[in-house]
Amino acid sequence: MKKHLISNLLLVSVVFVLFGCTKDETEKEEEAPDTEIVITVEDFATTIDENEENETSLGTVTASANEGDITFSIKSQTPDGAVSINPTTGELLIADNTAFDYEANTEITGVIEAKVDTETEDINFTITINDVLDSSLVITSDSAFTIEENAASGTVIAVVTATTDSNEALVFSMESVTVDGAIEIDSSTGEIRVVDSSLLDFETLPEIITTIVVTLENTDIIFAQEITIGLIDVIEALTASTFAGSTEGYVDGDISIATFNRPTGMATDAAGNIYVTEYGNHTVRKITPAGQVSTLVGGFNGFADGTGTDAKLFRPTDIIMGVDGFLYVADSWNNRIRKVSLAGVVTTFAGGSSGFVDGMGNAAKFNKPSGLTTDADGNIYVADLENQSVRKITTAGVVSTLAGGTEGYNNGTGSSAQFKDPRAIVLSNNNELMVTDQFGRTVRKVTLAGVVTVFAGNGVSGSSDGVGTSSSFGVPNGITIDNDGNLLVSDRSEHNIRKITPNAEVTTIAGTRSSGSNDGVASQARFYNPAGMLVTVDGTIYIADYDNHRIRVLK
Repeated sequence: MKKHLISNLLLVSVVFVLFGCTKDETEKEEEAPDTEIVITVEDFATTIDENEENETSLGTVTASANEGDITFSIKSQTPDGAVSINPTTGELLIADNTAFDYEANTEITGVIEAKVDTETEDINFTITINDVLDSSLVITSDSAFTIEENAASGTVIAVVTATTDSNEALVFSMESVTVDGAIEIDSSTGEIRVVDSSLLDFETLPEIITTIVVTLENTDIIFAQEITIGLIDVIEALTASTFAGSTEGYVDGDISIATFNRPTGMATDAAGNIYVTEYGNHTVRKITPAGQVSTLVGGFNGFADGTGTDAKLFRPTDIIMGVDGFLYVADSWNNRIRKVSLAGVVTTFAGGSSGFVDGMGNAAKFNKPSGLTTDADGNIYVADLENQSVRKITTAGVVSTLAGGTEGYNNGTGSSAQFKDPRAIVLSNNNELMVTDQFGRTVRKVTLAGVVTVFAGNGVSGSSDGVGTSSSFGVPNGITIDNDGNLLVSDRSEHNIRKITPNAEVTTIAGTRSSGSNDGVASQARFYNPAGMLVTVDGTIYIADYDNHRIRVLK
């Protein structure tokens, strides 16, 4: 029994020892220290264009930890409040887009805190802002300028100005100029200057339109504006020159060698050819724009219809272009109105032997018909010199008397009115006939109803400028109308050219009242019994200088 008791005691001791050892080891395991938390981070840097929207993502910061979840927060930033961060993902967002203005801030900087439990790490961040040149670019100068016509080359017309808040330079250029070569712009200063003064001609083109383009250098930012440069009409001194002819003669060819014999009337066609009636050579001559003179019809006095030089005229005194494209000639000493095609085919439109008879075509009679004009309907009006009347011919060839019929000075209507050698006639812009009444020494106005009054001149020989009947003429001869609606009158005995405005103001624009052939400044130029005139579309005045046997030009 004693042996059995000892065995039991030994067993208990072993169990106790074993149990005690296991408990100690477990306690040792429980008391081992925690694992150290390690957070790994990288500084954050990115770039972004200025002025992006709020909540735009800037990217996600890089951070990791060996255990636990990382939370993110903004520790500091400059400027304050510019960015925010998602605390869980670490995504940076724009919080205040006004801070992302390159002109205010070129970069945003700050520190982000990454945290796990009590462990933290700082992440430095830098956000660089790109300048996208959103600057306003505006032309601030006017869109309309003016300059006198024919201003000298190099003259500064205007300076184009523009504003921008960019530091880039402004570059100026021009596009789509309506008159090539007339003007230029300085690319750096914006000065618009005259290049070719001859192209700044008010009579040719009263304004120049161009598009000015301003560009920010090194960018594609532009601002364009159309501008208008108005030309100021400068009253230039008229000058007289010889266009064709020299001494009395009959030579075709270039205008430098061609000769004429007492040119009287002129007309032009749509191609710019000029047709001249010659009292002395009994012809119609043609002058091309290239300056070549030829004989269209006639060449010997007499009467004959036909083509070219086979046709005969006798002292033709005036010529007009009809609305039908045919030339009409006052064949004065044949007492007929002749119709001439541009190919030189001559027929008789109205008239026959000398007399004073209304009627159809050849049954009608004239006595030295001297001047012609036409209206928009194609009716032709004739200054019938020795019948002291104004006649009308319809397109059908029916001749009637509009006013006059006896010699004298009376105003009136129809046959109660009188004339004293009516020489030339033109239709004004007011649709009224203006007649040079040679020895009445006036310009008479005749309405299309046949009412006759004095428009200018007092009936006494002279050359006084003035208004209406306060002016005077010697022997008013040719008459035409310029492109401004003014009448131009050649005064045969005063050897000068007069202008009459629609208000009847009379001025002398060329000639000295002394005969001669001097060219030069119009007021000093001389003429010798000037006759018919022609004004072309560019405003040039052509004058049949009768006894100088020349075609003169005022321009």
